[in-house]
Amino acid sequence: MFSAVDKLSIALREKGVDSVLVANPEQVSSSPQTMLVAHGLWQWPGVRALQIFQASGTPYLVYPHGMLDPWFKRTYPLKHIKKQLYWWWRQGRIMHNARAVCFTTEEELRLARGTFSPYQCRQKVTGLGVNEPPRDKEAQVSEFFARFPQLQGRRILLYLGRFHPKKGLDDLIRAWRSRQLRDGEVLVLAGPLDEKSPWLEKLQALADGDSSIFWTGMLEGHLKWAALRAADALILPSHQENYGMVVA
Repeated sequence: MFSAVDKLSIALREKGVDSVLVANPEQVSSSPQTMLVAHGLWQWPGVRALQIFQASGTPYLVYPHGMLDPWFKRTYPLKHIKKQLYWWWRQGRIMHNARAVCFTTEEELRLARGTFSPYQCRQKVTGLGVNEPPRDKEAQVSEFFARFPQLQGRRILLYLGRFHPKKGLDDLIRAWRSRQLRDGEVLVLAGPLDEKSPWLEKLQALADGDSSIFWTGMLEGHLKWAALRAADALILPSHQENYGMVVA
């Protein structure tokens, strides 16, 4: 989500809109020319946007970023009950009073309608894009192999993203380990390793020290593009995506 928020802000500034990202509710203010944008659900951005709207009439938009997908309802039924209670108390009003609730695709919009009740809001498909890749492909690939010399000359299947249960990486690791590998083939898993979690520990246990599975840690900036360009193929074995930005 944070990558999408940053890219949307950059695109607005390129079109002459004074777009500012704020990280806490105390920084949020309004003026007659202000349009607030609340990214995500269940947290303070929507609450603060509603408060300012009620006090001054300042309009606001809501971007759910996939958080209304029914996959979460099926997978985490107890959490869904908690969220439904919050929906009745506050989130439903945040959605209802928004100038628009913005979705990246028609499918995301359609799926959102049956997740919580009552569902009353102005829906709008706004889309989402990505920036052009940086130039100098060869230099980036060289930088990637300089950082990870163990991957030089190997055939790379790349996963690039978070280590979250919805991404289906447990299925990917099992499938990878069950197939007959050719010499030099490697599954590269690029994502944040700094914060240990039970899910990440489960994934690493499934990999069980397999030398054909390589963990790079978090890749950012040019190194992210370098990994994409060095790979033979990209894979996103996800159970749910409102917009697969890494694929785009």
